[in-house]
Amino acid sequence: MRSNISYAIKLLGYGQDYVKTGQLKDIDNVSFYYLLVADGHGGHELIQNINMFDWDNILKYKTAKDILSNINREILLKCNNSYRSGSTLSIVKIYESKIFVYWLGDSQVHIKINDEAYFKTDNHNTENTDELKKHNTTHEINTFKILNDHEIGFKKSKYFKFQNIKNELEYLSVSRCLGHNFITLQHMDSISYNINKDDTFSILVASDGLHDMLYEPYILNKYPDKDAQFFVDLAENRWNQDWNYITDDLKYKKYKFSEIKGEKDDIAVAIFHRKPL
Repeated sequence: MRSNISYAIKLLGYGQDYVKTGQLKDIDNVSFYYLLVADGHGGHELIQNINMFDWDNILKYKTAKDILSNINREILLKCNNSYRSGSTLSIVKIYESKIFVYWLGDSQVHIKINDEAYFKTDNHNTENTDELKKHNTTHEINTFKILNDHEIGFKKSKYFKFQNIKNELEYLSVSRCLGHNFITLQHMDSISYNINKDDTFSILVASDGLHDMLYEPYILNKYPDKDAQFFVDLAENRWNQDWNYITDDLKYKKYKFSEIKGEKDDIAVAIFHRKPL
């Protein structure tokens, strides 16, 4: 089998995405590949320090609890204050016979094994009914949805409501994330998949700078062999193009994401492919 790993990043927004890939050995001295994507929000304190975290040590651990515990230790050591500063995080570890996925927030992971199985992580956002049961929501906003190559729709969405250490309200698009002085749910979801030595599979991990630009629910089916730069270019082109949307009186109008900072989002993508020689 042949393995290929790639990553790419394009900072179109506030410059708060982070991507990292590599190969390490775990606490049992077993080798694995890894993909990691983080998408910061709010203040820059957390995301600007995340590249200084001791990822070689963090990723040695196997359970979501141990990984998150060591990440939070790094936050306490490396970040002076994570007040109103946070980040999503998705990690995939690929062993010879198993894939482990860990995530907080909405930097979604896609996994396609052979042509028979396709898995996607459930985002910790207001589209997730389980998360809605655990947290209050408020602060309704207009959000967009890409419908096809040329059309865009708009809808009302809500943010989660949290109370921070200064007794102020914070409104977040995700119910779980790093930072914010640990006011969000400190529980990292995880899942694992068994793989055989002859299995062909692909894994995509990306920030919502990619996913917000997708209308294709199973992107690895449409683009099974592409590297990370392809997906970054795809998202960037869609962020920059002209869109049509239908108004209430059923007329087409043009829409284009502006050059104002915050209208477009950063894009971070990591890809792993394993195929026969």
